[in-house]
Amino acid sequence: MDASRITRRLPRGAVLADIACGEGRLASALASRCRVYEGFDASRVALRLARARLGPVGNASFHVMTDWLLPRPAASYDAAVLYGVLAALDVEASLALLREAARVLRPGGLVFFDAPDLFDPENVGRLLSPGENAWPDERRPRYWSRAMLRTLLPPLGLTPESIAPGRHLFVRALRR
Repeated sequence: MDASRITRRLPRGAVLADIACGEGRLASALASRCRVYEGFDASRVALRLARARLGPVGNASFHVMTDWLLPRPAASYDAAVLYGVLAALDVEASLALLREAARVLRPGGLVFFDAPDLFDPENVGRLLSPGENAWPDERRPRYWSRAMLRTLLPPLGLTPESIAPGRHLFVRALRR
């Protein structure tokens, strides 16, 4: 994901949660645009690498999350980002993270995320090619469709504002 897809829509001075931030690939670009940047991940090793990658930035901090929960009160953030995580998780775990993102967002807050597009021709080819399809390996990509997202986001309190097509769907959703 190109960080500019997020930063150009992110209000300057936002308080941002980067959920499942991993090694902090987007941390620098996001932290430079925010008043407060908080990265969350279940892996302490990934968080250590993210801290090292970002360096000493005064508005940034990293925290461990457990059981798909963020250690923050409801309505704490203006925006949330989930980059690359829905590709790695089953639908149920992905929905748990999106539900948690909705919980910590203020009303009117935005969540940005990407998900492999089930109907992208390259992804379809991969699914139909036994040599390229990693199933049943648990590290295989999980694919999504626009219809899935339009159906599953509203019950979580999220209204899809845009779902841009491509190899990965890029989603911007509003917390109601």
